[in-house]
Amino acid sequence: MAHNMSHIPQNLNPQDAVGLPFKNILVADDNYASRTIMKTLLEREDCDVSLAHNGRIAIQLSAIERFDLILMDLQMPIIDGFESAAAIRKTCRYNRKTPIFAVTAYADTSITDAVKAVGMNKTLLKPFRIGDIVKAWNRSHQTEVLAKPMHADTTTFPKTGHDFALLDKTVLSPLCDAAPADMLSRLIDRFWASTEGFIERLHDDLPEAITGDASSIESFRRSAHALKGSAANIGILKGSKLAAQLQNAKPANMKPLLTDLVDCLDITRPELNSFIAIHALPTTTANPHPGVAQTPGIDAQTG
Repeated sequence: MAHNMSHIPQNLNPQDAVGLPFKNILVADDNYASRTIMKTLLEREDCDVSLAHNGRIAIQLSAIERFDLILMDLQMPIIDGFESAAAIRKTCRYNRKTPIFAVTAYADTSITDAVKAVGMNKTLLKPFRIGDIVKAWNRSHQTEVLAKPMHADTTTFPKTGHDFALLDKTVLSPLCDAAPADMLSRLIDRFWASTEGFIERLHDDLPEAITGDASSIESFRRSAHALKGSAANIGILKGSKLAAQLQNAKPANMKPLLTDLVDCLDITRPELNSFIAIHALPTTTANPHPGVAQTPGIDAQTG
């Protein structure tokens, strides 16, 4: 298979590249924007990508097709990433030894230990980057099968002054290079629609959460976690960091942090639209990027 050297993953040296060591990939994530971004960037590297919007579908696909790599979101409806990975290891003969990388917006020692306990190989933090997958693959195989990183990535969280920048250009720039403006605009519209749902749930849970109600606090933090990951993947840096603070906030601090987050997202929206309009590929009349088409029967959910 020929490889386009202009599409070498981030932080990889073109003269060292020999092509991605994985081609057939399963992406399991309940968030539409997140899985579409992963699919877009992976297909730009000549990968074949199947999508699952919950753990049950991930298990079903793993039972009938052999994958080179499975990217597994940890928090999904119906069956979460932990249970899905355990089931794949136990029941899916084609993928019992396939590398499974957990993809999450947050991971402490307890999470990474739980990931290993169910048979997953590595934990990747959102936002999604091809270079991070390659590094994790190399480490899990104890060999550098693709390339050596040019240097350590020091631009993951760019800052302006003492504050985080609104946008993470290290996330947005590869997206703009991979997809036309109209596709990205549709993707961003879906992101904002799901974000409005998260914000609504946060406001609904807030009155009981600040009183210390355990169930409301858990629901509140789950919504903040989901928003954190989807914002990071779309390149909304400051909003993602505020959502992270909100997820871990004490009840007394939830209301002011939620206000800060909503204000930040209001400011970010036009900035994001402007960045896409300026930097994305021109819109085409034909299918601009076949890699983002939904897989019939698999990716009908709009999370």
